Formats: sequence, structure tokens, C-alpha cells
Amino acid sequence: MDLGISGRRALVCGSSQGLGFACAAALAREGAHVILNGRSAEKLEAAVGRLSLPPGVSARYVAADLTTEDGRRAVAAAAPQIDILVTNIAGPRPGALADWDHAAWLGAFEATRCKCWIRRARHHVTRTPALPLMVIRCSPAIEPK
Repeated sequence: MDLGISGRRALVCGSSQGLGFACAAALAREGAHVILNGRSAEKLEAAVGRLSLPPGVSARYVAADLTTEDGRRAVAAAAPQIDILVTNIAGPRPGALADWDHAAWLGAFEATRCKCWIRRARHHVTRTPALPLMVIRCSPAIEPK
């Protein structure tokens, strides 16, 4: 199936292993240039080495902690223009949502979506048309080039 993403630039957060790595691998197989992100340069380097890249597809990484301002700046500098964003960062603490109080729920939401990505979307609004749409609409929409 042709997803129409060949040649697009994808930033995949939390992608040194697990679900994030699987997302990066799938995007690369479809022809997207991928930028992996995580906190460990060693794990990211190994992950990039495990990718099976089609001819003409590139993969690189940026080691940065997206829960910090310095980390967000590093990722923004390393990936100034992206078409696809996969927000796969650490989730909330384990437990049933029904057992959380309002403050815990808001904290989990902010940690996983709001704090990191709304700031990043503001940075990219004028340079990356797809990113604000993905953040605002909460969909995998990709605008035509």
C-alpha cells in the first residue's frame, strides 16, 4: 500500500525501542526520512543501525529529553522542518484512570501531550504546516506539499 509519505520527514519520539521504534521502522519502510528521538544516544545509535532503510531513505537521531526546555530546543534545532510527528513519550503512572484525582489526570495529560508538543507546535507554526494540524486536530493528517 502506498501511503503517500515517501520523501516526507518524520520525527518519532521515544523511538529507541518498542512501539516508537516500530513506528520509525514502518515510516522508513514507506519511504519517509526518519529522525529518532530519546534520551540515550547509545540506544538511539543502535536503533538507527537496526533500521532496514530502502534506497534513498535516511535515518538519524537526536538524543534529548523532551520534558526539559533544553531538550525541546535540541530537538527543534535538529528537526527544524518535519511533516510527520509521532508523540511517543513516557505516559502517566500506571493505574486506573478512575482512581486518579483531577490534578493527577491533568499532570499526566500535560506530561504526555500538552507541555512538550504545544510549545513545539508554536515553534513550527510558520515553517511546518502539518504539525499544528496534527496537534490541534489530534489526527495523523498530512497536508499536501
